[in-house]
Amino acid sequence: MSNNSWAGDEKFMNNSIYTTWPLLLSVLLLILNDHVLKYSFPSIFTGKISDFSGIFLIVLVLRGLFPKRVLETSVLVVGLFLYWKSPYSQALIEFINTYSPLEFIRTVDYSDLVAFVIIPVAHFVYAKRDRYSLKLNIGKLIKIPAIVLTILGITGTSTLPNLDMYEIRKKSSSESIDIVKAINAIENVTNAYNLICKKCNPLDNEGLYMNDRVRLVYRVLENNRGIKFLIDCRSCSQQEVAQIKSDLQYSLGHRFKGMEFVIK
Repeated sequence: MSNNSWAGDEKFMNNSIYTTWPLLLSVLLLILNDHVLKYSFPSIFTGKISDFSGIFLIVLVLRGLFPKRVLETSVLVVGLFLYWKSPYSQALIEFINTYSPLEFIRTVDYSDLVAFVIIPVAHFVYAKRDRYSLKLNIGKLIKIPAIVLTILGITGTSTLPNLDMYEIRKKSSSESIDIVKAINAIENVTNAYNLICKKCNPLDNEGLYMNDRVRLVYRVLENNRGIKFLIDCRSCSQQEVAQIKSDLQYSLGHRFKGMEFVIK
């Protein structure tokens, strides 16, 4: 009884896409690229790694859920990626970010669609998954960590970005600033970097400026004490991000006295 049960477990694990090295490699590459390589070596190459790895990974996961749906999973991935990469998804992203503690981001770049060529490769790997399965005696222990890593890899690009977050505020918690003047000071910087206003009404407590490289979000602190900033720049260096931060600090510090810079 015990031997038959073990044999059944081994057969299941060998047929599981989560115990294959191509899936694990794509997960690790996706996480490494999104959180290290893009920032240390910004280039077109590192900008595309995540698209190739991400699509490859999602196709494998969908095939694991729907083994016989080759065409359907391909069409679904293409459709979702086209929507995600188009301006039409911006309203949904902003809606989700309004209520979610996690930040979803994406860059509109249609050259990323070249990553669709990886879809047939993913289907081939799934069909030959036994060939790529890790033949280990501890195979049963691999599946759960692999699933966790896969979830982190897929969501990491959008919900766990390496973001710069900080506050520029009055040193005294009892003081406040004029939000209209603060937004004018912010726009002095955003205009210099060609960031387009997507949401910048002084009556709102938050705003968004962005272009195809940089996304800057601000939120007004409680009692109008200052501004909280979140900057994401996936295709530029840390030096460029630091310069934007410095320019914002100077612009607000020049407009208001007694301000402090606080890293969150």
